Amino acid sequence: MDDENPFNICTWDVNADCDSCYVKEKLNCKFDRKFLAGFITYVIPFFFCSIFGMIYTAIVTGIWWLLIGYGIFLVLFFTVIEMRILCRHCPYYAKEGKTIHCHANEGLPRLWKYDPTPLSRVEKLAFLACLGFLGFFPIFTEIYGIWYISMNYAIYGFYALLGLIGIAVASLITVLAWLSNLQIFYCPSCINFSCPLNRVPEDDVNAYLEKNPIMKDAWEKYGYRLKK
Repeated sequence: MDDENPFNICTWDVNADCDSCYVKEKLNCKFDRKFLAGFITYVIPFFFCSIFGMIYTAIVTGIWWLLIGYGIFLVLFFTVIEMRILCRHCPYYAKEGKTIHCHANEGLPRLWKYDPTPLSRVEKLAFLACLGFLGFFPIFTEIYGIWYISMNYAIYGFYALLGLIGIAVASLITVLAWLSNLQIFYCPSCINFSCPLNRVPEDDVNAYLEKNPIMKDAWEKYGYRLKK
């Protein structure tokens, strides 16, 4: 056990016997920048469309607080809220340091101590609520913009209305594509097993826990039972 890996998590153990581990091909249990690049590639189209649509709406309506509020939420979500309710339970978060190293939030500040227990029910609900707000608030804002333009059609005209409708549709498509790609390519192999989006089979979860006694003990004390 070293100072940077006080919970002896095999993900951060450079001497771990990965060759004999049968789940190594099933789990994204070692940091790989190609997975980080893939995650960023999936999420960028959504943020581009949604932020552009919110700016468009703010310019048309003169209401900027929706965009500003969403921007503040994004900063708080990625640096504080998500770290507190989701990330601190992930084995990737177990490595000591001022920043975290993972396939989604690489380089962000590590404000909390690692917690090897699974997420509580409240944490799961809070994460889903925040994720829903993150993904769909921009679309509702754009729908408001569409309504506003339609109510002032004589001022803004057909192309302004059609443009915002197109942006709203693009925002919806890209957020659904992002979430779908997560479920298809990331969630089935993610080692943050208690995340409400996680889809790793129970046998693979158990195999990973068996290799990480401290995490396993924390899960069992929380009420989890490994199948023998």
